[in-house]
Amino acid sequence: MRQPASPTPFVAEEPIRDESISVTPAARRRHWPHLVLLVAGLICAFHPTFFSAFRRVQTDVGDTRLNNLIVEYSYRWITGTLGFAERSFWNQPFFYPARNVAAYTDLLLSSAPIYWLFRAARLAPDTSFQLWMIAILALNFVTMSLFLRNCLRFGDFASALGGFLFAFGSPRVAQLGHQALLPQFFTVLALYGLFRFFSPQRVTPRQGIFMFFLCSVAQLWSGFYLGWELFFGILAMSLWALGRRQYREVLLRRVREYRAEILIAGVACGVLIAPLAYHYLVALRDVGPRRFADFVGMVPPPQSWFYLGGESWLYSWQQNLGVFNHIPFAHEQRLGIGWVTLVLAVWGLYLFAKARDAWVNLMCVASITIVLSMTLYPGGFTPWKYLFHVVPGGNAVRAVSRIGFLMLVPLSIGLAYLLDTRKLVVAVLIALVCIVEQGQTTPAYDKMQLRVDVARLAGRVNNTCKAFYYSPPYDLARDAPPQYKLHIDAMWAAMETGIPTVNGYSGNFAAGWWDLWDNRLINESDVARIRGAIAQWSARYGVDQGSVCWLRRG
Repeated sequence: MRQPASPTPFVAEEPIRDESISVTPAARRRHWPHLVLLVAGLICAFHPTFFSAFRRVQTDVGDTRLNNLIVEYSYRWITGTLGFAERSFWNQPFFYPARNVAAYTDLLLSSAPIYWLFRAARLAPDTSFQLWMIAILALNFVTMSLFLRNCLRFGDFASALGGFLFAFGSPRVAQLGHQALLPQFFTVLALYGLFRFFSPQRVTPRQGIFMFFLCSVAQLWSGFYLGWELFFGILAMSLWALGRRQYREVLLRRVREYRAEILIAGVACGVLIAPLAYHYLVALRDVGPRRFADFVGMVPPPQSWFYLGGESWLYSWQQNLGVFNHIPFAHEQRLGIGWVTLVLAVWGLYLFAKARDAWVNLMCVASITIVLSMTLYPGGFTPWKYLFHVVPGGNAVRAVSRIGFLMLVPLSIGLAYLLDTRKLVVAVLIALVCIVEQGQTTPAYDKMQLRVDVARLAGRVNNTCKAFYYSPPYDLARDAPPQYKLHIDAMWAAMETGIPTVNGYSGNFAAGWWDLWDNRLINESDVARIRGAIAQWSARYGVDQGSVCWLRRG
């Protein structure tokens, strides 16, 4: 059994160890668990993509295509290949002529360079996005595995399985269509910097604190939810540390010792976040703040922490049970990691905290606090109703259940610790069970058909139009695709033609635009309704209605 090092506050004192990657034969054999579990995780998560030879894109024609368009716009913006008269990053060509519409959703900007590399290799946008998703989850796996191995000193097999749970855990794969929730490797790198701030090895405390701040900024620029969750997790741990003398003295002493570096890093962090904060605040002013009642349905009830959804390989039967099939917004509440995996991970965390009276206890207490405060209890009570007014940025957290992604960090650590203290045969059996429990088969769509739809629409946009609005006719409502599919078709057609569109789809909607949401023409009343909506929208922004081409043919 593995013997933990002697405990000290926050981290355990460890002998200096070279963290560079060795290339000796023994080291190469040690990499096999990482390689095998990485390949297994990618196949489990992306088998619809792989088995269709990349013809099918995971997961849906809504958010997936929106996020693809967001990174494609950033690629064309950074390379100077935008075809629009206005080449603004923030005033993107949908909801035309509304301004600052990029700030209506996540920007994916800090993780977009990976996508840019694939586009620079002249791959198609949808293919590049598929490869981007694969690369992002691979990076999640690699960073967490290295953190567990180099910082926590777990063995290779245990580190690899912890990395597998973090990167390919059921909550992440179930939300594969919300791509802003995928790039969490910045969080791991930030934690690595924070760990090395207290326990320097090859990375000095000064380097560690700058690494922490810069990676935190990168996480926020990649996606609001994961950036805010990192902040909230650090806030919870800091408050608990300040509340206990043994932690408070170490924390304050360390902060005083490196106060200059922390101040410089904090100011740099503020400067880097300022443009994002400004544009998000402007967007908040335009679309209006949300009330707590608007998203109470997305606060997870207790059973959500055990729910894996109807696409789970082993737990699809849950949706037929009364305790699970009444979860509101169930597609956002699939937080379970498998019942066996959950028990083992929590048990591992308990054993780790018991063996090392240090930062692990702090992490466990903070995690429990977060889960308890962000759960909706019978009768409709939740502490989050009061905290969301107090915690900075909390009132912008609509899908509260996404806090489950932050919980993958301690759960991965707990599972890795448990595996590291077992014999090899037992460890392999545990790993097999945990891997299968994460299995999900997500939906996928045919990208070739979508290419045809966009090309056909783009061919109908006259280059004399100042803007266009797309609303095709259908004989019956049941024959019509969802409104968001048609809006995103128009957004992609705008990208191809260089003509902005009044159509739009995002995390928020421009003020006064909602009357244009239902863009399907089923009967004559729909024609009159949309004509009036276009007129009102044009008048609102002082645009000549005649300059907006209304595309009404299917």
